[in-house]
Amino acid sequence: MNVSPFRKGDKVVGYCRYSEGTEQGLKNQSTEEQADAIRRFCDDQGLVLTRIFADPFASGRSVAKRDHYLEMLSFLLHKKKPDVQGLIVWDWERYGRNFDQAQLDAARLRMAGYKLFSLQQPIADDGPFAHVLEAMYFASAQNQSDMISADVKRALQSNFTKWRVIPRPNIPDGWRPVKVDMGLLSDGTPRVGYRAEPDPRYIRPIQEGVAARMSGSSIRDVSFIIGGVFAGSYNKTAVLLTKPLLYGSYTYGGTTLEDYCDPIIDRETWDKLQVVNKALSRKVKREGSGAYSENRAMLSGLCWCGVCGERAYIFRRRAKGNLYETYYCNGHHLNYRQEVLDAAVLDAARDILRGDYYEHMKEVFVETRAKPDYSVSNEKIMKEIERIDRKLEALADAIAEAGKSRALLLKLKDLETQRDVLEDRLDPNSGLPFEVILRNIDGMRDNVLAVINDKKSTTDELRSALSLFVSAVITYPEGTFIIRHNLPGVVGEMSGGFQVPRVGLEPTT
Repeated sequence: MNVSPFRKGDKVVGYCRYSEGTEQGLKNQSTEEQADAIRRFCDDQGLVLTRIFADPFASGRSVAKRDHYLEMLSFLLHKKKPDVQGLIVWDWERYGRNFDQAQLDAARLRMAGYKLFSLQQPIADDGPFAHVLEAMYFASAQNQSDMISADVKRALQSNFTKWRVIPRPNIPDGWRPVKVDMGLLSDGTPRVGYRAEPDPRYIRPIQEGVAARMSGSSIRDVSFIIGGVFAGSYNKTAVLLTKPLLYGSYTYGGTTLEDYCDPIIDRETWDKLQVVNKALSRKVKREGSGAYSENRAMLSGLCWCGVCGERAYIFRRRAKGNLYETYYCNGHHLNYRQEVLDAAVLDAARDILRGDYYEHMKEVFVETRAKPDYSVSNEKIMKEIERIDRKLEALADAIAEAGKSRALLLKLKDLETQRDVLEDRLDPNSGLPFEVILRNIDGMRDNVLAVINDKKSTTDELRSALSLFVSAVITYPEGTFIIRHNLPGVVGEMSGGFQVPRVGLEPTT
């Protein structure tokens, strides 16, 4: 008996998902094999297959990485409903292994007027009892997935405790995978795992970045001090500075090994670093999010309270028809009129960028760059890149001869990542005469001065100009503030304090 809910000529779409694992038996068919089965069924039944959505190598436990599944839902649930009568899947387990999510999405599709059908569980979609059977398949799929997941987690936990190995994707940036020989499998093949060890390329930069953060540097500055994959990646840098792995501790599956690997910094330094992170890191409010919005302020994101370590926000109030704007911290230590503090900071910025102070900074820069251990030379980095290029060429030949095996593709991706990291470490100023580098710095200085000296410059233009060399303005209740600054190419080498006496900074009454 034909239990298909569709009539001849109906238009349908198909969905396929592939999940690795021989324990799934026949249900582990590829998306191509599933798609072929759906096409044959449509041909036999006289259905019009308009489109197939397929997620290869995607877990059914979540929809987070099932891009084509989400695309299918968006397509079918669009306000302008497509000319489609239903959805066909090869197996309900391919549709999803999360019971609640599968039930919810199936209900949403049916409420939109679509019919659902599985080739492996051909239940007529014509009543609630059929949906009960379908729910049982969903429950069975999740139960099987839960059991498999529990077995895998126990094995991974045992490997971590005994061999200190973890899944390779868990090895964070700043550390490198080190191969561990774990004996032989039952078929006699080597059993290999990986543990994390500090990457020699990042040990010293991370130590310098931690020292800078302890001195009050922003996450932005620290990211460029560390360099490599962290340069310009503020979120990645912020996460790095909170990792216990910095002092050698690692937690996996609820088990903590305090001496998991060699430390980059000691535990005492890490504890102090967390206090600094808490003091300097505060969630930035969204634009226009109330009285404390940072919108439209020249020192937005740059002004901090020197007492409580909290960011200073703009507080706006109206009195007698006038709008008053002040820099204000939640600890009630600061309450400075915006226009007064902005003017004082601009005067201080001009003093930093001209005169004897600026010339002294350039002299320190020249002396620092002249040191032989200032940075890894471009010559050494280029030699390493050439070595990796030779490996990539040999690997490409191996792939062309043996085919695209998973191991070869992973090795290819690993080498390409190593090459990208090395390219990021290349010093663009390496080999340039000092006069050229200094001329570039002078050009930046001239551009900033041109903006802050122009009375027509907007608030956004002033903030952008200051951000080029000011990392923070630390403000104190007694009416003084310290500007932490740097220049391009000398981050971490030129930072220092520049204290300015209070001039007319009167709290708002």
